[in-house]
Amino acid sequence: RVAEPALAETVELLASEPYIQISPSMAVHYTGQEVRVPAEMRPFLIRGLVAGGELEVVQAAAGLWVRITGAEPASIKQQPLVVLIDPTPGDIFVTVEPASK
Repeated sequence: RVAEPALAETVELLASEPYIQISPSMAVHYTGQEVRVPAEMRPFLIRGLVAGGELEVVQAAAGLWVRITGAEPASIKQQPLVVLIDPTPGDIFVTVEPASK
């Protein structure tokens, strides 16, 4: 997840794009922690959400799926993510599944 100090900056960057390829140093800046990028991967800044619950990011073929399960719908807000993936995603899907009652 993007760290709080970089949150407004990354939300603005992703206002018109679902993802942006970034450098390893920008990944460190956005997350506020050390990021080791394996040679076969590339860092991307992607759209995401936070709503409590479990966060899962799955890459399948050229698509990327950001999924939150057990969410509290009233608490949904934007939460950009830094992910290390290859190949470049063609589509990004973000879904939220509410907590069962």
